[in-house]
Amino acid sequence: MRRSSFYCTAMIACSALLMPLRGNACTYFAVSTNDGEHVIARSLEFGTESDGSSLKTNFMTVPRGQPHTSRTDARIPPVTWTNRLGYFGPVHGKGTIFSEGMNEEGVSIAALWLNDGVYPEPVVDTENLSNADLVPWVLGQFDSARSAVEALKNVHVSQHMTSLGIPLPLHWSVADKTGVSYVVEYIDGKLVVTDNSDLRVMTNSPRIEWQRRNLSEFKSNYPQLDSSSPQRNPEFLSGLPGSVGSPSRFLRIAIQRDLLGNVKDVATALNTAIHLLNSVDYVPGVPFLEGRGVSSGPQQTSWITVIDPHNLHYYFRTQDSMNVHQVDLTRLDFSEGAATTSFNPYGGTTFIDVTAKAIGP
Repeated sequence: MRRSSFYCTAMIACSALLMPLRGNACTYFAVSTNDGEHVIARSLEFGTESDGSSLKTNFMTVPRGQPHTSRTDARIPPVTWTNRLGYFGPVHGKGTIFSEGMNEEGVSIAALWLNDGVYPEPVVDTENLSNADLVPWVLGQFDSARSAVEALKNVHVSQHMTSLGIPLPLHWSVADKTGVSYVVEYIDGKLVVTDNSDLRVMTNSPRIEWQRRNLSEFKSNYPQLDSSSPQRNPEFLSGLPGSVGSPSRFLRIAIQRDLLGNVKDVATALNTAIHLLNSVDYVPGVPFLEGRGVSSGPQQTSWITVIDPHNLHYYFRTQDSMNVHQVDLTRLDFSEGAATTSFNPYGGTTFIDVTAKAIGP
């Protein structure tokens, strides 16, 4: 084996071993169609609650005109805003901590765990936006990913304790229906925005710059898994890492998605995205990582989502139901003065009985 190949393999193996111990796991990526549309997929992995149940989640509809005040510590002035746009997504904790969502203009944002992030210190002479409130701040105000990240450059974002009882070390992917996708991170106290539109894959630590570089190095050492290489030969996917670590999941999704290429339509993209998400699924209780999640319980993939920003459809399935559920945002009431509504996604139908088809007429 060439020395560079050994180095790359060793680096990936060590990262895959260490990364699950450093931060909670999530996986994010896009699948594109031949006609330029795409879907955005995401999994959420977290420790179980103290009673062994999945991370408490409600899917919430938030209409236009809703006022918001960011949650900050005492004596720290908060950012305030009023929704210009309605949006929908999953919330957690006693408040409304959104882990992701999509608004009525097709702008989406997903928050993923990043232990490498270091936020600016809170300041008392300017308004502060808690990092736990960045998702609704984006969804309620911006009709493009570019306008959101540009506005973020003029906002002081800091980290505060949340209703989950823990501070949240996060980075975000902000995207829209044009295919533009940015990764937003705070590194050494400074905002770093990376245009990730060419790749549209994200996991956790290390930061996105390292993950992109690691993918490039991996492809140079395993050209049979590079979709653009003349040596492309993905038989058995030999060399593809398989651990639950963040670098391994990043490589596994990026390589498989790119070997597949674009698909024929959105319905196929949805199906493909779910297959890819299955390849990074945490079997409930198998990974047990100390200090992870709210209760440090066994890890699991609590739920997955797939967003269709072109048709404003939101799909999800949960740990306790493998059936895919759809929410059509075009049918939701986002008008000013409409009620904020929510529902618990868990407890869906575990299986569909088709015995009648086997019995026949």
